[in-house]
Formats: sequence, C-alpha cells, structure tokens
Amino acid sequence: GKVPESPHSDYWKIITENGLPGLIIVLLFLFYAIRRLLSPPRFDLAKLLLAFLLTQMLLFNFIFLFFFLILFFFLLRDFFSSGRSFVALRSGSRMFFSGTVVFMLIVLYLLPFISDRCLAAAARDRDLVIRYALLQKAAFFSPLNERVPLAKAELQRGFAHSRTDPAAWAHGLENARLAQRLNKNSMDALVLESELFHDARVRGHFYPAQAEEILEPLRRAGKLSPFNPFLFMRQAVVLREFGRIAEARERARIALELEPDFVAAIVFIHELDGLPADDPDLRQRLDRIRAKAEHLRARPDSYLFNLHQLPAGARGQ
Repeated sequence: GKVPESPHSDYWKIITENGLPGLIIVLLFLFYAIRRLLSPPRFDLAKLLLAFLLTQMLLFNFIFLFFFLILFFFLLRDFFSSGRSFVALRSGSRMFFSGTVVFMLIVLYLLPFISDRCLAAAARDRDLVIRYALLQKAAFFSPLNERVPLAKAELQRGFAHSRTDPAAWAHGLENARLAQRLNKNSMDALVLESELFHDARVRGHFYPAQAEEILEPLRRAGKLSPFNPFLFMRQAVVLREFGRIAEARERARIALELEPDFVAAIVFIHELDGLPADDPDLRQRLDRIRAKAEHLRARPDSYLFNLHQLPAGARGQ
C-alpha cells in the first residue's frame, strides 16, 4: 500500500529522529516536571493546566502541534519561574506511583510485545498445531489485539478448506467477527468474513441469502475505504457469479474509474462485453500497462503490484 509519511506515535517519532538519547531526555523532562507538579500548592491554575497537557501527551499525538507547544512552554515558564521546590513523597505514595508505572509498562508494552512475538512465530511456523498454540498464547497476553483472532480465522479457514471441516469454518467466522468487534475499522476482518461465506458456496452449499452474506461485509469495508478499487472488484466478481451482470459491470467500472490501469477490471469488463480474449486492442492496452509497471518495479503483494496483475482466469492474455 502507501508508505506513511510519519509514525503514528510522537514517541516513535522522537526515537526515529533523535534516537534513544532524545527519548531519554524527554522522559527525564517528564519525570522532572511531574515531581514539580506534586509540590504544594496543589490547586494552582498553571499547574493544573500543565498536568492536563502532560496527561494528554500519554494518550494523544499532539506533542509537535504548534498551538500545543506555545501553550505548553508558556505554562512551563510560569511554572518553573515560581520557585517551587521538590516534594518528598511518602513511602505509601512512592509504592503507589511505582506500582502504577510498572503496571502500565507491563500492560501497555511488555504483554503486547510478547503477543507480537508469538504472532510472528506463528506466521513462520508450518505446523498447524504449533501455530494455533502460539496464537492462543498471543491471545492470552493481548486479548484486545484484533490481529490475533484475525490470524486464528485465517488459520481455521485454511484448515476448513483442506479438511472440509464445518466446525473449523464456524470457528473461523466467529474469530473474524471478534476481530471486527475489537477493531471496527478492520477491513481485513470484513474481507475475510466475505471470503468465508464464499468458501461455503465453492463447497457446494447454496441458499437464498448467500449473495448478501458474501457482499455485505464487502460493502461495509467499502464504507471504511471508499476509494479502494480492489473492494469494488471483489463485489463485481461475486455479483457476476450470481448472475447480476449489470451490477457487476457497474462495480467494475467504478474500480476502473478509481484506477484506470487496473488490469483485472479491464479484463473483467472485456469479458462481460463478450469480446474475444485475443482482441488486439486489449493486448495493446495491457502491453502499455505492463511496460509502465516494469518501470515502477513494485514490491510483490504491494498495492501497485496487485493493480497490474492479471486475474487468475485470464493468465493466457
């Protein structure tokens, strides 16, 4: 896909631009400011505003916003120029703050780190039993991480496909929906739910509401990413399978409007029009796109790479 222009965490931005020394300086400053905040008087306006901003720094990314910096340094000047001294914490308060910091480090950093390691190990391992055990560990250490049930759903989908196991299919659907509940913006979970229902059709299970069960997750994913041509193309393929040719053509045309060099959409519309596979105009158009794609040298499985790939049913083009 797209390369992000900046990290999604101000602390990671500090690390990438200034390294660990820069992060240590910021943390030392926070430690120094927090100790001054604990000194009397406790209900000073500047102190309360500064405490609010410091709390927000832990939750939101606005350290580098201009307005925040101006307000922060204005309050900081008033705060440090008032000549307050450090306050010595009592043993009970020290234990409370130390325990809170340790708890936050474990819950917010250590446990998610262990869970990510388990996820990475599961992705590398080929043994299904070991992979599932690693995913169970990842879920234990980070139960709110939507990537864990998503990985479980993908594993169970593959098992259900290879063994024709309805229980594995049902568990895969359950985990895909759990991933959606944990992250309502997870397009991967919505696409996976659609693919699971499509797998049921491939195995020969047909029922009246099947088309809508396959399409509905794709429509919801489309609302999250309205300019994603691959989602429209997925809908077009499903609609053609159910004989809804006019709707399929409309979705494919939308995908082509979003990306004029979308090879799969070009071939799809060409086939719907009933034109021959060896049509010289089609070949000429595809050759131009391939020549452009060779200069781009897109990474495999990236957005641009998939954009210029022929659909599976048209490899002879």
